Amino acid sequence: MDSSYTLRVVGHKARMRGLNVATKVLPFKQPRMMIGPGSIERLADHIATYEFRRLLLVTDKGITGLGLQSDCVARLESHGIEVVVFDEVEPNPTERQIEEGIALATRLGSEAVLGFGGGSAMDAAKVIAAGVTNNKPVAKMEGALKIRKAPLPIFAVPTTSGTGAEVTVAAVVTNEAERRKYAVADQKPVPLAAALDPEITRGLPQAITAATGMDALTHGIESYVSTRATPDSERASKATIRLVFRHLRNAYANGDDLEAREGMALAAFEGGLSFTLVGLGYVHGIAHKLGGLYHVPHGLANAVALPHVMEFSKTACASRYAELARVIGLDDEGAPASDATLADRFIEAVRQLSRDIDIPETLSEIQPGDVPAIATAAIDEVFELHGVPTYMDQQEAERVVRQLCA
Repeated sequence: MDSSYTLRVVGHKARMRGLNVATKVLPFKQPRMMIGPGSIERLADHIATYEFRRLLLVTDKGITGLGLQSDCVARLESHGIEVVVFDEVEPNPTERQIEEGIALATRLGSEAVLGFGGGSAMDAAKVIAAGVTNNKPVAKMEGALKIRKAPLPIFAVPTTSGTGAEVTVAAVVTNEAERRKYAVADQKPVPLAAALDPEITRGLPQAITAATGMDALTHGIESYVSTRATPDSERASKATIRLVFRHLRNAYANGDDLEAREGMALAAFEGGLSFTLVGLGYVHGIAHKLGGLYHVPHGLANAVALPHVMEFSKTACASRYAELARVIGLDDEGAPASDATLADRFIEAVRQLSRDIDIPETLSEIQPGDVPAIATAAIDEVFELHGVPTYMDQQEAERVVRQLCA
């Protein structure tokens, strides 16, 4: 390990200790949550109490093509709120798309923003709301705490169960020119209120149910082993993992199972809460670069990378993975098992869950020549944002990324 890398590790550990202190003393903003069938209507009624005249609903053409937003729009309009739908958001929202939303909201005089969709729509809504009030290009909001003025009031309706964007401090944006994704991270754009309505997710395709569910699981696992973990984040992490293992297979097999759908909506929320408190790790660093390079769906990229990063971290995380094995009942096999054995069982349980919901083991999109850049991006993201239990150098990161190649 060269001296410059060693210095990065030492500096990073010191910065994480500082963030640990800040996490404990800074107030954390959480949205008001409406949960269960009919919660979208309750959210619309709640929005009406603010007496907004004009609201921008941010979504994608998949949502509007199915008309999933129609009942919510009608409910808002029944309260006298003028709703304009901006459905230009695509997976991995770009600076250009978000700038278009900012221009539209500014021109219309929108007084609030509602993100209605998956993580991309909610992330775009956050940055649009911040861009209107801060009068600055999206690129100037990259990084942590770059939003000076409070955004327009933000509300959220997640239509998938994975990102947890309805509660997180981060929004992910794609820089098309550089083929990379970056985070806009600040507490100010956390939504004021959100609806977790299982009715809206019952028609999700199986592939999206699988990928977004594994995204939630990744949030729970990476935040649990973070060196910044707190009692609050640990509670949320365990809840996420317990809910995913209890409900994801059922939600995948039967999309009309509202108990499973609600359980996964809660898993996504808890996962978002866990990682917004303490950060993530190498799985997300890899997945963000794969999304920027190849537009691989974020949850799918996480799912494929997750067991490989867990194997790399296993020695450092054996006791933590063993605790998670106990959370999902893998210790109930007679004689007490060692932490190392339970850690292996937990990693295998993650692999088996992926198999059961038809997640591929590799990604054909990855080009061998891009492996070094993917590895470097994952390392850089960790040094920027995350408290990891053990560090990868360039060679180790490249080895992990190559394991994902078809």
